Amino acid sequence: MVNRTINFFKQQGVVEKVGFRCCSDGNIENINSGMSNYLIKDTMWDLKTLKRPISCKNTLKLFINWLNGQKSNNYKIKNVNKIGLFNPRLNTAYLLEISKISKETIEIISKEVMHK
Repeated sequence: MVNRTINFFKQQGVVEKVGFRCCSDGNIENINSGMSNYLIKDTMWDLKTLKRPISCKNTLKLFINWLNGQKSNNYKIKNVNKIGLFNPRLNTAYLLEISKISKETIEIISKEVMHK
């Protein structure tokens, strides 16, 4: 799994940040920060070593981190326009362009999940 992870990230490009916090500067009541694993170019990546494919919960966590990052002062996180999960156990990557997420979905997550 280690070699798969190394090879995967070599293909993605230069890792700009590792293990970074996505904070919204306290503007959200319930969820105001989270950890993401890797920032490469315009993509925020999480690493999951699951025996099964990713779940909605995994994707939601990463998306909430992205939303929080958009409210931060970190220009690198603000330039992220894709989120991805890599599972070295299954040697599978999942990538989603933020522009493919409807405004309605973003609004629901912001209001109902994050209690914005």
